[in-house]
Amino acid sequence: MTVIHMVRIPDTLDARHLAALSERLSPAKRARLLRFRQPADAYRTLYADLLVRRALLRTFGLRSDEIRFEDGPFGKPFVPDLPTFEFSLSHAGDWAVCAVDDQPIGVDIERMDPIEFEIARTFFSREEYDGLMRTAPEHRLNRFYELWTIKESFIKMTGKGLQTPLDSFSVRKRGETFELHQADGVLPCRVASYSVGDAYKLSACGLGGTLPPKPVALDRSELEHDFL
Repeated sequence: MTVIHMVRIPDTLDARHLAALSERLSPAKRARLLRFRQPADAYRTLYADLLVRRALLRTFGLRSDEIRFEDGPFGKPFVPDLPTFEFSLSHAGDWAVCAVDDQPIGVDIERMDPIEFEIARTFFSREEYDGLMRTAPEHRLNRFYELWTIKESFIKMTGKGLQTPLDSFSVRKRGETFELHQADGVLPCRVASYSVGDAYKLSACGLGGTLPPKPVALDRSELEHDFL
């Protein structure tokens, strides 16, 4: 079963606290944090990394200095010493998210900011775009981000990123469930979409067993406790 954990990032972190948490990351990731101009971007990256490290600590008893990540051919990170440990990270606005499974998994969270719906004509399939524009105006933004996060979670699951064009498959909703369709039929994956408050949409796509009824929000101090 997929586990999805999320944590709300802080508005600010004092320098000592940030340095102590950053010590748990790899040297490359620490260097990346220093390159961010906006502190919030660094915090999102930091807490997403801590979420997957917590999963490795809790599941396999690994310390942070024992964890080694590598990137796949299209940039998806994995743990080479644990071929059955699959994970996906995402962050947006106030939240960082980590999904973990023993089979390929992808997760995406987006803040539902207002957008010009014409962007869907470029990135969505014709079927999705036409369905979106038939959606009642008061529900259209929610539907857009539902489609967007599902599609992003799928390409993150495959590990191929935008090598798989977003308009090469379509999301169809059957009652309360979702299916992904390509020209040759239904894709063999599970899909779930969640609302996080009124401002965020989160979706997951996987090849394994059951997706959770909802993601689990961790208290930030609970997460930090494993690393401080």
